[in-house]
Amino acid sequence: YKNLTFSIFTPLTKLQIKHQAYLNFAVSLAIYDTLLTYNVPKLSIKWPNDIMSAEKKICGILIETTFSHLEIKNTIIGIGLNVNQEKFPKKLFNASSLKNILKKEIDLEPLMNTIVEKTKYRISSIESGKFSQTHEEYHEALYKRGIPTAFVDKKTKLLFMGIITGVSSIGNLQIQLEDDTIGEYGLKEVSFAKV
Repeated sequence: YKNLTFSIFTPLTKLQIKHQAYLNFAVSLAIYDTLLTYNVPKLSIKWPNDIMSAEKKICGILIETTFSHLEIKNTIIGIGLNVNQEKFPKKLFNASSLKNILKKEIDLEPLMNTIVEKTKYRISSIESGKFSQTHEEYHEALYKRGIPTAFVDKKTKLLFMGIITGVSSIGNLQIQLEDDTIGEYGLKEVSFAKV
């Protein structure tokens, strides 16, 4: 096997539906933290669910949750991390792997164990109410934050320029527009323009 593709099933306690975005923040940070220990350069978290090294995507995250009343009961976290793959199809021009970036083979098992460990730690910290700290750390790691960036409005298909200021507590991307107002965008409303 060259890459890591796995799921983590986590029962949750005390996490309300209104805090669902924090699960995404926590899991993204767990992978970010892990990759920092491997000295992956220019790491960032690209909204909504990718991990980048410079301009290359190295990891994708998918989170599914089940609810009961107003609480999140459990979550299945799917993680796909490019580890030792060296060649990628042309259409994945912005994908890379740890091996290509670090110029060495990476042992998969300890890497996976560290991700699982750090995910458990990050989730328990939001379960214990460390929302603002988690949110702040997520912002610190956010891809293109503070940098003029091109976006596509998914409804009109029009390009527009803006500056990412953050991600709201419900997971919407916050973009400072050219008239200095802040727009909030959900997953189905905006994407990064392909450069």
